[in-house]
Amino acid sequence: MQRRIMKQGRYSFDPKRWGKVSTEAMDFIKCLLQPDTHRRLSVQQAFEQPWIQKGLKQPDDMAIISASEALHSFCRRPPMQRVCMSMMAWILSNEETAAVRDAFLMLDSNHDGVIELEDLEDVMVHKISLPRAEASDCVRALDSTGSESIHFSDFLAAMLSSRIAMCDDLVAVAFQRFDTDCSGTITADSLREVIGDEFGGKDVEELISEVSTCTGGTITQPELAAYVQGTEPGATTTPLRVSPRTVKFTPKVNQQCCSVQ
Repeated sequence: MQRRIMKQGRYSFDPKRWGKVSTEAMDFIKCLLQPDTHRRLSVQQAFEQPWIQKGLKQPDDMAIISASEALHSFCRRPPMQRVCMSMMAWILSNEETAAVRDAFLMLDSNHDGVIELEDLEDVMVHKISLPRAEASDCVRALDSTGSESIHFSDFLAAMLSSRIAMCDDLVAVAFQRFDTDCSGTITADSLREVIGDEFGGKDVEELISEVSTCTGGTITQPELAAYVQGTEPGATTTPLRVSPRTVKFTPKVNQQCCSVQ
């Protein structure tokens, strides 16, 4: 009964619960509850609502420059490092993603939930003085889905190490996602199951060889940690935050992430 009433656009707000909510916030919620999809707010229209605009941070040159430099650094990393960081992007907590969310929103000039490659290319040319050709190559390397845009998951992966700490527990859960057969090592077959036959122009065997120090062509957890954290195999690091991390499924690393949370 309640669901049918909601579908008809008939609802009410209990004053005891909603009495202190601002008029602008209430207007925003009512627009989202519009049952007619043609009249309901689009993503861009939602961003333009007064209540949302009040909460958005204004573009900050330093934040944009910092994010652009991190994206540039990420695109120059070896393919296997980008594979690992892309997987880790799916495991980050809400607190960790919140640390870089504002920078993403500043670069999302159209407010449509993605960063357009053309816009980011212009930012890299004008804010961090990259040559146009290098900026163009960089942004296309960041486009993991071939959609001419950068999704939040791509952005999160690039922010790892520069803006988000790669803690031991983060590396451990990422290793588990790659170790699909629970053998205690990442093999070419298990990596292929997660990313496909190649990434960044390299096949899985080449990616494994970037990390593996043994002749068996497998990656152990200490090797993976040393590779992504820049430490010696067997070394330990102190996590900046230790919290349970879970992924309910193993995503393809070039799969689009959920939108900005």
